[in-house]
Amino acid sequence: MDKKEFSTKYMSKEMRRMIFKLMLLSEIKEKKRYPYELIELMATQKAAFIGSKKDEIKNDIYNIIRGLEKSGYVKIVSSNGRKQDKKYYKITPQGRAALLKSKKLMLSYMKELVRLVK
Repeated sequence: MDKKEFSTKYMSKEMRRMIFKLMLLSEIKEKKRYPYELIELMATQKAAFIGSKKDEIKNDIYNIIRGLEKSGYVKIVSSNGRKQDKKYYKITPQGRAALLKSKKLMLSYMKELVRLVK
């Protein structure tokens, strides 16, 4: 079974969304990212894992980023500080902390799940 088949058959929409949030935060942590760059990156490199098509990924990214921004984990910044300039996403210190904590928490949950489901 490949990753896409697993993600579409066995992962709930909520689980995929949570993983997608972590993947987006991780990509934005590496460097500031433009929306189109994230869409292309997720569609080409990560789509098999999250089990989505490019159009779905585009919508998911915008919706998830909006939520991450409201939570204070990501901010949208203009490239030259002017309103009409190209926008990009940048992780905040709260976003870095949330990503680190979420990764540790998810790892501990997965270890416990593996232990319980033998």
